[in-house]
Amino acid sequence: MWTETPLCVDPSNGNTETPFACLYTSAIYHGNTGLSFVGTPQSAAMIAASGGRGGLQVSQELGNPFPVPSPVNHQDDLAYIVKELPGKGKGVVAVRNIQRGEVIMIDPPVILLDEKVLDTVSAETRLNFLRESLHRLPEATQRKVLSLARSTDDGEAIDVILNTNGFGMQTYDGSNYVGIMPEISVSFLFS
Repeated sequence: MWTETPLCVDPSNGNTETPFACLYTSAIYHGNTGLSFVGTPQSAAMIAASGGRGGLQVSQELGNPFPVPSPVNHQDDLAYIVKELPGKGKGVVAVRNIQRGEVIMIDPPVILLDEKVLDTVSAETRLNFLRESLHRLPEATQRKVLSLARSTDDGEAIDVILNTNGFGMQTYDGSNYVGIMPEISVSFLFS
């Protein structure tokens, strides 16, 4: 599944409880949208073995996960459009009636980061992982990520984008992740 050579660091300084941190990228994941994953080799193997899903669940609040539903309506029957709203930025506007409980959007992450691993590396290493995570994705995906909202102009672009648009996620075993999902970020943050 992974199409790039992993980039790894050992932040442990001899501590066997500190996880080994690696960046794995698949440029062909989800129809060539791509996925950059920062986590342990064991977690990367789990994601690869599961066909890229890795038991992930999107979560509104960590600790309150709900399963990612199955396929959504086809592109020709979308319930919404994303457009500029005067004085407000981008927003989601319904283009047809939406039924209660109808799944209108599913967006897998393009950057996925293990929070436990990020907590063990230096700020410089974290930022390097973020930069390289973006750089290894296909160009169209990079443009999509870089076009997301930024809550501030201070700081490294990808770090600000993650802090503004990141969503909490969990695996079946309760491990916490943060992910960037460009379609959902645009939609939920500007609706």
